[in-house]
Amino acid sequence: MPEVVVTDLIKKFGTVQAVENVSLTVPDGKLMTLLGPSGCGKTTTLRCIAGLEDPDAGEIRIGSKVMFGQGKNVPPEARQVGMVFQSYAIWPHMKVFDNIAFPLKIRHVSSNEIKDKVRSVMQRVRLETLEDRPATDLSGGQQQRVALARALVHDPQILLLDEPLSNLDAELRDYMRIELRELQRSLGITTIYVTHDQVEALSISDHVTVLNGGKIVSTGSPRDIYVRPDNRFVASFVGKTNFIVGKLSGGPEKDHYVKVETPIGPIYCHGHGVKDTSGDVLVSIKPENIVVSDKAPTDKMNVFEGKVEVTSYLGAFTEVQVSSGGQSIRVHAKSDEVNFEKGSKVYVKFPPTYCALIAPT
Repeated sequence: MPEVVVTDLIKKFGTVQAVENVSLTVPDGKLMTLLGPSGCGKTTTLRCIAGLEDPDAGEIRIGSKVMFGQGKNVPPEARQVGMVFQSYAIWPHMKVFDNIAFPLKIRHVSSNEIKDKVRSVMQRVRLETLEDRPATDLSGGQQQRVALARALVHDPQILLLDEPLSNLDAELRDYMRIELRELQRSLGITTIYVTHDQVEALSISDHVTVLNGGKIVSTGSPRDIYVRPDNRFVASFVGKTNFIVGKLSGGPEKDHYVKVETPIGPIYCHGHGVKDTSGDVLVSIKPENIVVSDKAPTDKMNVFEGKVEVTSYLGAFTEVQVSSGGQSIRVHAKSDEVNFEKGSKVYVKFPPTYCALIAPT
């Protein structure tokens, strides 16, 4: 399967610039998620790649072929793209077989080939027993499978998925997320997946591209996006985090840690490529990466005394709000390991490798 390369893409709607100089590369056979809040430009970018929106500038290439740019604008039906819409766009007057067969019929594929291709793709998405079922009799999960089968039946070069699970209930969404990822891997098809759901993005992606205000603000592996965010927006949007204002007070020391002076005391952080060893920074650390205990740890690095403000039982984990040095620190601890009373003294420990350094703006 080919790679997808988007270069300096611009799309405006009147005076609103929905996509601003977006550049990205989706490697052959990989799945990239475009993640961001509503209105950030992710769906518009996807529709430009599909040919459903005409960009104002930039270039879109699928494999070695230019789809937009250099004076070209290839129509959607000639781009060899399969797309699943948020609404699924299932035709209610058609049976399952006919819904899936539609892309082949408009391409004037022979009836025998249509039967073979439709039945093959139905088997892949486990719909083989439903070909004569009216579309109106399908569950949400079955409709999603029909939409996916229809997107794949004409052997597209790339697959585009626009919030494909947002209409499903939580349990089915979790199940279909795994199904989608396994199907994408088995097909080896280059895929771009749009979502505002962080769990979806982190769990299914090879690469995550975060957008905000029509611009790309970060690209990386799911783990790096979550644990080592590039900036404040990514740190706060992808999961919950604690921000502690500080000032760098020197270069890397033992084990490549840098020292940050903060209101709660010095915090040692992994440098993660930091070059400037002075100036204001934010220390970002996720609640689940903080250790909380009523006993002082023997290792004193990044250990701070605090007082429990409030606890909230959330099932598998309990959220503990700890006040330390005038800061309110949010901690997620296993529920069977904590039983703190309000006002009790505790110690919080920040493992240095999970402390990310971020510019304050």
